[in-house]
Amino acid sequence: RRACGILGVSAHVFLDEEDARLRSTASVRQAVSDVLDRVRPDVVMTPFFTDEHEDHKATAKILLEVLAARRATCLCLAYEVWTPLFPNVLVDISDSAAVKREALQVYRSQLKDNDLVAGVFGLNAYRHMALGGLGLAEAFWMGGAPEYCALYRRHLGVQRAHDDSAHS
Repeated sequence: RRACGILGVSAHVFLDEEDARLRSTASVRQAVSDVLDRVRPDVVMTPFFTDEHEDHKATAKILLEVLAARRATCLCLAYEVWTPLFPNVLVDISDSAAVKREALQVYRSQLKDNDLVAGVFGLNAYRHMALGGLGLAEAFWMGGAPEYCALYRRHLGVQRAHDDSAHS
């Protein structure tokens, strides 16, 4: 809540699941689906599904399952947290870096054993090199929900029957 306040996010939803134990259950998927029904977003942001943090991986999986079941068409912006991704979008965040740093510093449990702030800003500095010059950038994988769901299925080694027949 404090990080949301620092970032200027006034509307937020917590599913009240236990930290480090998030799983894709019918009730969690329904709660996410209910939020999507209420908000009707054009863009959904999520940790990328290869993130190595268990809660981030579960969050991405839950959202992907809900999007696939709904045959959603929204735009997905998947971001990196603990695990770098292969981005197709870089966003210069140099002007908002101080606010990001302040928001990150409220995550005391993550800072206890790791220098999260240095790691995040090191990755942001590295990402900006692709844009040229000095600064900070965040990396995203961006695409439509159907494309993101298909990428996830390929990652899992799962193809739908109509995907296979299209290549026959």
